[in-house]
Amino acid sequence: MDSAEVDATHKRKLYKASAAALRTRNPIRELIEGLDLRSNPHKTVIPLSIGDPTVFGNFRTADLINEAVIEAVRSGRANGYPPAVGTEAAREAVAQAANEVLAEAARRASSASFRGSRRNSSSDGYLNGAREGSRGSLVDAAAHYEKRDVILTSGASHALDLCFSALLDPGDNVLLPSLSFPLYETICAYLGAQVRRYPAVRPTSFVDERTICIVLNNPMNPCGSVYEREHLREIVAFAERHHLVILADEIYGGMVFDRLAGDRGGWPGPLDAPPSTGLAKRFLVPGWRMGWILIHDPTPDEQFAAVRRALEGLSMKILGPNSLVQAALPSILTKVNRQWHESVRATLARQARFAYEQLSHIPALLVPSRPRGAMYVLVEIQHDGMTGLEFVQRLMAEESVLVLPGECFGAPPGYFRVTFCAPMDKLSEAFSRIANFCHRHFTAD
Repeated sequence: MDSAEVDATHKRKLYKASAAALRTRNPIRELIEGLDLRSNPHKTVIPLSIGDPTVFGNFRTADLINEAVIEAVRSGRANGYPPAVGTEAAREAVAQAANEVLAEAARRASSASFRGSRRNSSSDGYLNGAREGSRGSLVDAAAHYEKRDVILTSGASHALDLCFSALLDPGDNVLLPSLSFPLYETICAYLGAQVRRYPAVRPTSFVDERTICIVLNNPMNPCGSVYEREHLREIVAFAERHHLVILADEIYGGMVFDRLAGDRGGWPGPLDAPPSTGLAKRFLVPGWRMGWILIHDPTPDEQFAAVRRALEGLSMKILGPNSLVQAALPSILTKVNRQWHESVRATLARQARFAYEQLSHIPALLVPSRPRGAMYVLVEIQHDGMTGLEFVQRLMAEESVLVLPGECFGAPPGYFRVTFCAPMDKLSEAFSRIANFCHRHFTAD
């Protein structure tokens, strides 16, 4: 073959991408890339779109957290490769922290039940009710974690990726909430698994022999909803009946600011429930990429053992998360005091109330659900003349306020999501601009 033929062959050759890569999609990117998001050059952009609490600088992590990482750097003891599943000290710290949260939640639940039984004038009635609710079921099984139950990951997103990868084969299907974080769909598409969005109640009709797991995001992105205790128990019972794994994404755990919503401080732990969570949101360090999986298997013969081994094997793909943050993790989880967390939560509560009240009073907008946790509020546009995508694009062009269309999260046309982490003055200005926009476009009718 002469040189001309070689050149022609090289020109004809196409380099193939994998089928898995080609079917992987990011719903947010697909929607946003199709929009013209140029801002009004005469107004400073106020981004209320990204789920990063640190963007504006008003939410800052505790000094102790920074100092723990600095100490890990100075010690020189965290410069080598850690075990793929995480160091023993860090995994033990995560397990202990989870156990303490569950113990506190159990005390609150017991206290509430006792008060209820006193109102019913019969403590015996309460005890019988508890037994009626159990009846050999795993619904009330208490969780207790050991370090072997913990796998450290490079952020909660990586934890989700490992969980889905350990559970799903091509053709399997997953139950997702009707509104949910789009990364779930992205990972499932890569794995060749089908997504089925279930309503808040009675998802039974969505289950078949290829249904493997049900995802629970609590508190919820994109609307800030928090499941009440009884509803959680119903989901667990449903999963038990259909032999489904519960994948509990609790990255916003500890960020509940409406106690009436049934905040128990964490997942109850019944049934095969590997909650993926991490430092990102609650400790205000999303860029540090430290998450974890907690594996709970209450079955007497460890029926979850194969999945446990799969998760451990998959963790070898990146050989463990950041060693410096792992070294700091025991200090972060044990020494950051409750007052700091309460201060963050109180600030979120004030801003959530402000967002709800301001947006609820704008013509043609409706907030279907008051945010009770996380840092988002979902808003409905009650006007047929504009979809969520159009609203986002035109709001940016006219008022330089960036929000995300609800379609990114599985909502029907006509919704948008607001992140309320910006300082109060920025929120006030942004909501004033949104109100002006709505007055111009919707009140003339």
